[in-house]
Amino acid sequence: MTTIARGWLLVCALAAPVACSVGGSSLAREGGETFVPAPDAGTAGAGGKAGAGGKAGAGGKASVDAGPDAPSDASAEADAAPVDAAPDVVVEPDGPRELRFVHGVADTPVVRLCVVEWSGGAPATTAAPSAELAFGGSLAVTPADPSKAYRAAIVAGDPAALAKLDCASAFSSPPAGVRAMWSPVIPEGALAAPRSLLLVAAGCLGGATVADPAAVCTQLASPTQPSPAFALVELSRVPPAPGQASVQLVHASMNLPPLTAVLVSSEGDARPLIDATSLGAVAPRPPAGVDPAWLGALPKSARLEVRDATTDVAFAPTPIGDELAASGLTIDALAPGARLVAVAVGSRPSIVDAGPPVPLRRVWLRVD
Repeated sequence: MTTIARGWLLVCALAAPVACSVGGSSLAREGGETFVPAPDAGTAGAGGKAGAGGKAGAGGKASVDAGPDAPSDASAEADAAPVDAAPDVVVEPDGPRELRFVHGVADTPVVRLCVVEWSGGAPATTAAPSAELAFGGSLAVTPADPSKAYRAAIVAGDPAALAKLDCASAFSSPPAGVRAMWSPVIPEGALAAPRSLLLVAAGCLGGATVADPAAVCTQLASPTQPSPAFALVELSRVPPAPGQASVQLVHASMNLPPLTAVLVSSEGDARPLIDATSLGAVAPRPPAGVDPAWLGALPKSARLEVRDATTDVAFAPTPIGDELAASGLTIDALAPGARLVAVAVGSRPSIVDAGPPVPLRRVWLRVD
């Protein structure tokens, strides 16, 4: 069965892109071209390591079988918690081929997207960039031939210059007034699998066209230089348990530490939902199960809190109803049988400013 890596963090320095990282491993250069190595079909979960007797959870530690004589109160815990225990083996069902993009560039309220076929170190085809996409927005991407290699670029800046820009120029010589950042090459066949894929642009574009670079990007890189990051992840289509919805989290906020996610009901009851998740990863796999009835009498007031995995401090806690509404969804999106992903994008508030121009938020998407 064809698959891609569970989560790739694609990070390159544009000024001198000698090496990049993909989910913690290095990207090499081949003939002067940065490329993504072939996907690894190992057993480790995204961000975790496989261990004796078990399989790593996303961003967490490997589980170890305790043996048949070990005491257990698993049945009582299962009744109390809204999250099902992960099985040892995750079998992803095939489905329609899907690629979506989310704008999470932390210093640029509006961007345009180019996704071009890539061959011989240059675009093999060209087209105009997409329409404007606001921060936190998403759009579907349909490659003409998904068996080919592709590369993405994000552009923003002077509207008059952007109106004349073609995608080939975005990778070679953007005109004055336009800033661009681009991903490493997505290898041949990576977009052809019968999977639901998500590409998230993070980092900063830098320069005079951004909203307020000094308040957001000083922890990432120079506020006048791009600090690009792209996460390409496979979203799970494993069906939730009867009576439950399922949720995954994508960590795509460049200046946040590893995150956990905690579900808080409208009555204030809290349940761990997702273990520590590193930048560029999606977790958990399989997705966490959520009983909609557990959200409480006022489900819109429940919260999915993303927290610092070390200090347990919550970042920008917001009622889940507001987060869903900002993503074009209602609380009914968490009905039994639904599959959702929350994408953490943006920047934490800076020390010298009340907050970034594009604040930290969660973008919610259905996984069909």
